[in-house]
Amino acid sequence: MTIVEFYEIIKETAKTVVLRKLEQEEVATGFLSGTTTPTTEYAKDRDGEYEEIRAHKREFNGEQNYISNKSGFKKFYYNWNGQPKHFNHCD
Repeated sequence: MTIVEFYEIIKETAKTVVLRKLEQEEVATGFLSGTTTPTTEYAKDRDGEYEEIRAHKREFNGEQNYISNKSGFKKFYYNWNGQPKHFNHCD
Protein backbone atom coordinates (compact mmCIF):
# COMPACT_ATOMS: atom_id res chain seq x y z
CA MET A 1 0.00 0.00 0.00
CA THR A 2 1.37 3.41 -0.96
CA ILE A 3 -0.43 6.40 0.54
CA VAL A 4 0.42 9.86 -0.76
CA GLU A 5 -0.59 13.11 0.97
CA PHE A 6 0.45 16.66 0.16
CA TYR A 7 1.14 19.46 2.63
CA GLU A 8 2.18 23.10 2.35
CA ILE A 9 4.52 24.82 4.80
CA ILE A 10 2.53 27.67 6.35
CA LYS A 11 4.91 28.59 9.18
CA GLU A 12 8.61 27.99 9.70
CA THR A 13 11.12 28.50 12.50
CA ALA A 14 14.79 27.54 12.67
CA LYS A 15 13.98 23.97 13.79
CA THR A 16 10.31 23.31 13.00
CA VAL A 17 7.57 23.81 10.43
CA VAL A 18 3.77 23.83 10.51
CA LEU A 19 2.30 21.93 7.58
CA ARG A 20 -1.26 22.29 6.29
CA LYS A 21 -2.75 19.40 4.32
CA LEU A 22 -3.78 20.02 0.70
CA GLU A 23 -6.63 18.44 -1.24
CA GLN A 24 -5.48 16.29 -4.14
CA GLU A 25 -6.64 14.96 -7.49
CA GLU A 26 -6.24 11.29 -8.33
CA VAL A 27 -6.09 9.71 -11.79
CA ALA A 28 -6.75 5.96 -11.81
CA THR A 29 -4.31 3.90 -13.87
CA GLY A 30 -5.24 0.48 -12.50
CA PHE A 31 -7.25 -1.30 -9.81
CA LEU A 32 -7.09 0.98 -6.73
CA SER A 33 -3.93 2.61 -8.06
CA GLY A 34 -2.89 5.62 -10.08
CA THR A 35 -1.22 9.00 -9.79
CA THR A 36 -2.05 12.00 -7.64
CA THR A 37 -1.17 15.71 -7.53
CA PRO A 38 -2.08 18.44 -5.03
CA THR A 39 -4.68 21.14 -5.61
CA THR A 40 -4.50 24.67 -4.24
CA GLU A 41 -7.31 23.98 -1.74
CA TYR A 42 -6.60 23.16 1.90
CA ALA A 43 -8.09 19.95 3.30
CA LYS A 44 -10.42 20.06 6.30
CA ASP A 45 -11.04 17.42 8.95
CA ARG A 46 -14.44 16.06 10.03
CA ASP A 47 -15.03 19.13 12.23
CA GLY A 48 -14.41 21.53 9.34
CA GLU A 49 -11.01 22.59 10.68
CA TYR A 50 -7.86 22.75 8.58
CA GLU A 51 -5.54 19.79 9.09
CA GLU A 52 -2.22 21.07 10.43
CA ILE A 53 0.85 19.18 11.60
CA ARG A 54 3.91 20.40 13.46
CA ALA A 55 7.12 18.75 12.26
CA HIS A 56 10.84 19.01 12.96
CA LYS A 57 13.36 19.81 10.24
CA ARG A 58 15.88 17.09 9.42
CA GLU A 59 18.48 16.91 6.67
CA PHE A 60 18.76 13.53 4.96
CA ASN A 61 20.97 12.74 1.96
CA GLY A 62 21.65 16.44 1.51
CA GLU A 63 17.95 17.37 1.28
CA GLN A 64 15.70 19.12 3.78
CA ASN A 65 13.00 16.79 5.12
CA TYR A 66 10.55 16.91 8.01
CA ILE A 67 9.46 14.46 10.68
CA SER A 68 6.55 14.49 13.12
CA ASN A 69 5.86 12.20 16.05
CA LYS A 70 2.10 12.29 16.57
CA SER A 71 0.57 9.75 18.93
CA GLY A 72 3.78 7.73 18.98
CA PHE A 73 3.90 7.28 15.18
CA LYS A 74 6.72 8.86 13.20
CA LYS A 75 5.73 10.32 9.87
CA PHE A 76 8.14 11.64 7.27
CA TYR A 77 7.54 14.50 4.84
CA TYR A 78 9.60 15.29 1.75
CA ASN A 79 9.71 18.21 -0.67
CA TRP A 80 7.59 17.58 -3.77
CA ASN A 81 9.39 17.65 -7.12
CA GLY A 82 6.32 18.76 -9.09
CA GLN A 83 5.72 15.36 -10.71
CA PRO A 84 2.57 13.24 -10.14
CA LYS A 85 3.10 10.66 -7.38
CA HIS A 86 2.05 7.02 -7.64
CA PHE A 87 -0.45 5.64 -5.10
CA ASN A 88 -1.77 2.16 -4.46
CA HIS A 89 -4.64 1.50 -2.04
CA CYS A 90 -4.35 -2.31 -2.16
CA ASP A 91 -2.75 -4.20 0.69
